[in-house]
Amino acid sequence: MVATQLVSYLLFQHLLYKQIMIGVRSTNCLIHLIYKKQLRVSAATNKKFASGQIVNFVQVDAEQLMWLCFQMADILQMPVILTYSFFMLFYTLGLSYLSGVAVFLVAFIVTAILGLRSQDLVTVVMKKKDRRMNTTTQALGNIKQLKFYGWTDKFKTEIQDRRAKEIKIFKKLAIVNAFLIASMYFFPAILSSVVFSTYIGTGHVISLSKAFMVLVFFAMVEEPLRQ
Repeated sequence: MVATQLVSYLLFQHLLYKQIMIGVRSTNCLIHLIYKKQLRVSAATNKKFASGQIVNFVQVDAEQLMWLCFQMADILQMPVILTYSFFMLFYTLGLSYLSGVAVFLVAFIVTAILGLRSQDLVTVVMKKKDRRMNTTTQALGNIKQLKFYGWTDKFKTEIQDRRAKEIKIFKKLAIVNAFLIASMYFFPAILSSVVFSTYIGTGHVISLSKAFMVLVFFAMVEEPLRQ
């Protein structure tokens, strides 16, 4: 048992290391290609993308690629884990496992709605950040003219207003993410209680060995719910 856990831990750490290396290298390659493309294209083509957009490509979009690489293995193995877990729950608990499936479907719908809302808010934030970064870059690039004509206060006010709009969206995003994280832990917490209550409520008697075995399968189902 100890040897199995040791081998499992070593394999998991090795997989995690490979995921991190793939993510970091992919991100660095993408950043390199962005800067290389920016230096090679003509000035007319460069005007299609504001400087704020290019900064976001490097700081945000490239980082999202890295996180995707981190989670790719979990995404690929999730259908296998769920299929195996639900099959074993059906084999162990019979039709009572359907209550667990119902909880899982509700959790999936709720987290999907909150996740899509969070993604929409992130898109809005990125667009507003593009505009603010573009204005900031223009102000810094023409700082002498702004000081000469006395336009610094005007640009400062405009940048602060755009930042205030960003923060307003960030607050909404924080609230949505708070509910999203809460749902990721709430539904897995009630999953076992709902299934056990259904199983016992239908007149079955659960043994200690069966309870431990079912809890193992619940743990396998809970991890995809949190992801």
